[in-house]
Amino acid sequence: MPPKRRPPPKLYGPLGDNGELQFPPPKSWQERERERLESERNSVVSHFRFAGLVYLEDLVSGAYDRKEKAEAEAKRKRIEKRRKEKEAAEIAAKEALKK
Repeated sequence: MPPKRRPPPKLYGPLGDNGELQFPPPKSWQERERERLESERNSVVSHFRFAGLVYLEDLVSGAYDRKEKAEAEAKRKRIEKRRKEKEAAEIAAKEALKK
């Protein structure tokens, strides 16, 4: 039996499915699988952020402080908005009584 013939080496770079030169080059199965597993792991980790836990990377980067300040500001704005709506409703009620 004659020896098996090897496919010619890829001299001109990576070829796509249709045989044409493709950029960026197609990724190998290992790279695609590694990226898929990494994205799954990251999505699972993001679901497990428990209340009361502070991640060290958030403290170091300052993201924790920014988040706390943003939440406090949003709460203050909601309270202020409710107060203004209440005042406007009281003024409208007084106007309705005058008529």
